[in-house]
Amino acid sequence: MSNLSNTAASTPSRYDSGSTTYTDFNNIYGLVECTRDLSTNDCFSCLRSLISWIPGCCNRSTGAQIFSTTCYLRYERIPFMDSSLQSPPPPLPPVNASPPESNTGDTKGKSTNIVVIVVPIIVAVLLSAICFYFILMRIRRNKKKKTPELIYEQDEMRSEDSLQFDLNMIRTATNNFSDANKLGEGGFGAVYKGALFDGQMIAVKRLSKNSGQ
Repeated sequence: MSNLSNTAASTPSRYDSGSTTYTDFNNIYGLVECTRDLSTNDCFSCLRSLISWIPGCCNRSTGAQIFSTTCYLRYERIPFMDSSLQSPPPPLPPVNASPPESNTGDTKGKSTNIVVIVVPIIVAVLLSAICFYFILMRIRRNKKKKTPELIYEQDEMRSEDSLQFDLNMIRTATNNFSDANKLGEGGFGAVYKGALFDGQMIAVKRLSKNSGQ
């Protein structure tokens, strides 16, 4: 490989191939090449660098291909080049050749589309949750405000109903103003307790004749 490197570095094509006896029964075939923009010294240095990698990576293999951006080598125990060809294969691409296209842009585009779709969904869910919370709090506040009014209205209805008791109902509830139901007596008359037919307890003041009411 060293002889091939020397020859390739000194020729304008920056290419050489050949074979040598490996054992009594086997040959080894090799090929080296540099990009044509390299100088003789640079081509030789590049190929020597690739050759130095062989013991570490390919010492026990029957063949290998090692390449960098500016040079390339290959060796095999079987012929892989047509010996009848006089011209070298096409040169390696120059160092500043454009890199192969990748689908990185498509991946970024897909990622962007996913983000654009997911973010509005999350925002919509959060806004819905916030609106639901405020509506629920408003309903609870309205219930708290209405509860005292309902109680007041019920009490007012009861007070109005109490004015509609007739004398017979009051007599029945107080056991005809029995002394056993008498709670006390004031300046305007005695006060009696009683029980209506539905079990509701009442207090009745029986005005005295001298009360003036």
